[in-house]
Amino acid sequence: MPPKGSSHARSAAQAAQLAALAEQKARLIAGSTAPEPTVASLQELLAMSENKVQLLEDRVIELESALHIQRDLVAELSQALADEKDQSATLCAGLDAQIEHSKKLYKALRVEKRAQQRGQAWKGVLEEQIQLLKSADIKLAVDLQMAKGNASKAVDALLKTERENSALRSKLSKTLEQCTTEAALAQQKLTQAHNRMKEHKKLSEKLKKRCDRAARVHANALKRATDHVKKESAVHKLLHKGVFTEKTHNLIRLLV
Repeated sequence: MPPKGSSHARSAAQAAQLAALAEQKARLIAGSTAPEPTVASLQELLAMSENKVQLLEDRVIELESALHIQRDLVAELSQALADEKDQSATLCAGLDAQIEHSKKLYKALRVEKRAQQRGQAWKGVLEEQIQLLKSADIKLAVDLQMAKGNASKAVDALLKTERENSALRSKLSKTLEQCTTEAALAQQKLTQAHNRMKEHKKLSEKLKKRCDRAARVHANALKRATDHVKKESAVHKLLHKGVFTEKTHNLIRLLV
């Protein structure tokens, strides 16, 4: 494209020449009342016509040059438009892929939430079982206390009967044997209750550890899923094995 200053200067010069020619033509027309044109006037008219033709040819050349420049510009703009359409199609495809990936991540998150809900429900069931075991332990402790009290009362009654009446030794002996048997049974029940209490405590600790471990496993799984979502949605790798990826080139073109 020619510089704007030169085209304006050339246009101004052409306009000045056209104005001079028009003035000369007007003078000639004003002096056309002469009876016959002279050779000089005819030569001057011929020179004016040639100058006008030359100016018109220069103008045609300038217009053709401008038309050629405009055609080149239209071709460049058409190519740029085609490139932009290709880039837009590529970006649309990438956007569809990202939307599909987001749907998969949303499904995974829903699965994790359902697993958390099941874990909470299982935790509630375990807590209810722990409460039942605790109440059973309390009941066993009350029974043991009552058994001890009954054994103590039986022994006191046996001693009192022996002091009051020595004639009833046989009956007292039988009563003592019965009390001894009851005491043994009570001791056996006490031992069994103690063993059961140990087993219940072990089971309670085991269930508590399992609940804690389930909570930690769920927390770790939720954290991994959240970190994975954040990483996938916030990190863009510019290089792959030391080479810029096609996605990076597209992003650079879009930014430019």
